[in-house]
Amino acid sequence: MTVLLFALIVLCAIGSNIFKNLFAKGEECTEGDNCVYNIIACAIGAPLSMIGHGITAVSGFTVLMALCFGTSMAFVAIFTIKALRNGPMAITVLFANFAMVIPILFGFFFWHEGVTFLKVFGIIIMFLAVYLLIAPGREEVAANIKKASRKWAFYSVIYGVSTGLMSLFQQVQTKTVPAENSMFLILGFTFASLALCVYLPFCQKKAEMKVTKKLLSRENLNGLIVGIFGGVTHIITVSLLLMMDSTVFYPLKAGICIICDMMAGYFLFHEKISRRKLIGFAIGGVSIVLLTIVK
Repeated sequence: MTVLLFALIVLCAIGSNIFKNLFAKGEECTEGDNCVYNIIACAIGAPLSMIGHGITAVSGFTVLMALCFGTSMAFVAIFTIKALRNGPMAITVLFANFAMVIPILFGFFFWHEGVTFLKVFGIIIMFLAVYLLIAPGREEVAANIKKASRKWAFYSVIYGVSTGLMSLFQQVQTKTVPAENSMFLILGFTFASLALCVYLPFCQKKAEMKVTKKLLSRENLNGLIVGIFGGVTHIITVSLLLMMDSTVFYPLKAGICIICDMMAGYFLFHEKISRRKLIGFAIGGVSIVLLTIVK
């Protein structure tokens, strides 16, 4: 069951990345479109989280965690698109992946999750694999530095830190009050949507909506699909965090998703794989073995 859930979460993460990228590269999209797109993507998560559970009683702690989770999600939603539009995707993605250090360290020091030498080694080489697979080569760096800006760096840092904090609040909720995970997600998605609704008028002052005005526009449907992928991902995540240590789950998820993204690029889009990326694949494979077999 764990393997099947992990496979599903990886597929949803890859699907979400593909559709977000399609939207981010749209030349006609304005700040207002970006906000509406993210409202749709976040809003769909609440009804998805109700399936099989419905509305139940909730504690003040869960409401607080949901508020923090939803606020972080809103920041992630806004600054993911901003960062992708203002700088190179290859380096931008690194911020979110290395932000997983936040919940991993929290798992080590606060939840006292089992620490062995091989597990620590597996986590370290997984991050090495992530770097080798994503980080651009020297020529790419030279070209990307020209494209990058202080604005892009600012957006990327906020995007990365918000991603790490969102995972942290999800982890704390799951480890503390797991019986209320469903309400945590329902409230979290709702808070994220409301936060983005509050932000929308400020976006419209900068630029009115263009492509999201039509209810059934391609961009709105894209947001709906991303929302479904995101909702399913978070629903499965809270389940897997009950079955696995977060020190294993987060690096494993990041590594497998990146490896699958690279493989899809090679087989579906005929993208070249350099020698460095092949080394990254090999190191990532070793790390996955260590993280899945070491107790």
